[in-house]
Amino acid sequence: MKHQKIALCPVCQMQVEIQGVGRVLRTQYYQETYYFCSESCLRIFKKNPEDYVRRQRDRD
Repeated sequence: MKHQKIALCPVCQMQVEIQGVGRVLRTQYYQETYYFCSESCLRIFKKNPEDYVRRQRDRD
């Protein structure tokens, strides 16, 4: 059984498989990699990344 690498989309909190899949949506922001479930979440993040980074820090 393979172990999956999972990340949370910072926009909608959906789980995103980040290993073993063909195409992974991601972006870098201040040397941190963020993964996305869809092109629309990626676009939303890029409009105001600091808002989503701050939300993620508040949850952690």
